[in-house]
Amino acid sequence: MLNFITVGTGFPVVMLHGYELDSTSLMPLLEPFFQNQTRAYQRIYIDLPGMGQSRDQPFIDSATTLQMVVQVIKSLQLQRFVTLGQSYGGYLATRLSSYFPQELTAQLLVVPMMVPATSQRKLAQLQHTYVSPDATQFSNGFGEVNVVLNRLKYRYYQQQIATVMAKNKSPMLTQAMQSDRYALPDLRGQKSELTTTALVGKYDNIVGNQDVEKLRPSYPELKVKCYSNSGHNLMIDETDRFYADLATFLQQSV
Repeated sequence: MLNFITVGTGFPVVMLHGYELDSTSLMPLLEPFFQNQTRAYQRIYIDLPGMGQSRDQPFIDSATTLQMVVQVIKSLQLQRFVTLGQSYGGYLATRLSSYFPQELTAQLLVVPMMVPATSQRKLAQLQHTYVSPDATQFSNGFGEVNVVLNRLKYRYYQQQIATVMAKNKSPMLTQAMQSDRYALPDLRGQKSELTTTALVGKYDNIVGNQDVEKLRPSYPELKVKCYSNSGHNLMIDETDRFYADLATFLQQSV
């Protein structure tokens, strides 16, 4: 079974991280939020195969990964829960409603990856809405994805993205991402009334912000919020707004 970490007690929130990341990319940002909430939540962070503490389990394909995530959730015997899926984790999350039609009550998709083939995505052109005077000191990778460039955001980026990706990056994961194994079966024909909120970045040059509309036929209740000062690292670019939307999502869904 995949490695997972549970923190706290209360209403369960299942977290699915992005590709080549792991739970340690989400926890530094999400834990301060949850620790300041008046309502109690049990946070369940799942490490996907080939990543984090599940690194010893090879990534075979997305279909197998989805089944492994389902296995973890079933083992927890949750009566009700919500999901938060980031990027590739958001892609996986959109398939959970068919496995947990009663238990899963809502899903929050943060910069969800909807089109596996990079060449077929509708990508935005990256722009920087704020650049601090000392931006020349930051690594190139930061400026190639983030929209707001300052020292605080750079520290978040280094902690939650760059360091974690360096640990998880592998030829196996790269090859899978560039093959048909990265895709899940199409959602066509499936329909769910599940409350679904997607947060997208206006300048997302990794997965774009338009392809999320492909979900609407399957999730008629889809609500999309576009952040005007964000790219793919939305949670870093506009942390305060993300916290506010996460709080609203939980209040309305739990």
